[in-house]
Amino acid sequence: MGLKKVVTWVILALGCSTFIKVLLMLDLNKRVYNHVPGPCRLVEGIDNGSEDIELVSELGVAFITSGLVFMDEERREKVKGGIFLYDFSKRDFKAIRLPIEGDFDKASFSPHGISAFVSKKRVTLYVINHPPGGHTVEVFTFNKEKRSLTFVKTISDPLFTCPNDLTVVGADRFFITNYCYFYNKWLHKLEAVLQLNLGSILFYDGKKATAVESWSLTPNGISVHPNLTYLYVASPMGEVIKVYKLAKDMSIEKHTEVSLLSSPDNMFIDPNNGDIWVGCHPVGHEVMKHLEDPKNTRSSSQVLKIRMQEGHKSWVITEPYANDGATISGSSAAVYHEQQMLIGTVYHKLLQCDVINPDIV
Repeated sequence: MGLKKVVTWVILALGCSTFIKVLLMLDLNKRVYNHVPGPCRLVEGIDNGSEDIELVSELGVAFITSGLVFMDEERREKVKGGIFLYDFSKRDFKAIRLPIEGDFDKASFSPHGISAFVSKKRVTLYVINHPPGGHTVEVFTFNKEKRSLTFVKTISDPLFTCPNDLTVVGADRFFITNYCYFYNKWLHKLEAVLQLNLGSILFYDGKKATAVESWSLTPNGISVHPNLTYLYVASPMGEVIKVYKLAKDMSIEKHTEVSLLSSPDNMFIDPNNGDIWVGCHPVGHEVMKHLEDPKNTRSSSQVLKIRMQEGHKSWVITEPYANDGATISGSSAAVYHEQQMLIGTVYHKLLQCDVINPDIV
């Protein structure tokens, strides 16, 4: 067989492989059936997304990022980025925008992933920001009495190339994901279609970031077990939650993968029992269209709960919530607190649900 024929067959094989991968990624055969864990209602105050949610159980409140601008500069003129507060105890189903004090550029604020460090009842928030021309982590302190944030500082690093989410393990110490390599709308689409493993997981030690895993497929949401023994990373393209053993020196070792048959976004780890709550995008082609045109398209939403067992060697998955996009579109996060669940979205609204029977969800 001549060299030209070999090259032709290789190209055809790669083309067929890519075509099949894209078909599977689109989820053309999927349909979502609506169900809820109890009464649900839209939370007043949020209209431009609730991409990530951070629960501070000690205070019974959740911090929500809204107004994300990610590879779409035209959107920056249409939305105002901010951090909202939801108080679970009030039962008024309202989220309030937290004013930001200090020398901070609020006009270019585009919050993405969020994580909190709580020490002696002092809450410090770490928030990924996508200002024009770069990516940073902004640090704020929360004033409970004034219901406001105070800007502390900006953390930047050359390795923050396309950050998506972060999880704090100590003061100014956190793991952070680079979702992809190309922070360009069209190059990112090509990277996604080819399903290239060009993402990375970083650890920032207070001074600089280092890669703890390179060549990773779309590392998105990231969370740590309450006792700092496991690290969890969501891969939307892989449709898995990757589980790593976490050492005391913050090095990681691959442990297992939890297959979801759905695209996970952000995660919440229940501090009481270690359950993993995941906001998912169950239908690929819907979320792709929704992210391109959120005002005129809708995308199915799903929340999965994973209960790890036997030293994280086995697990049980349940589905507390599913919706065809009519109520909320593009679910990206979920947190659970005292029989209440909050569901966040990339560009849509925020939903609160009462969980009537938590033992069966």
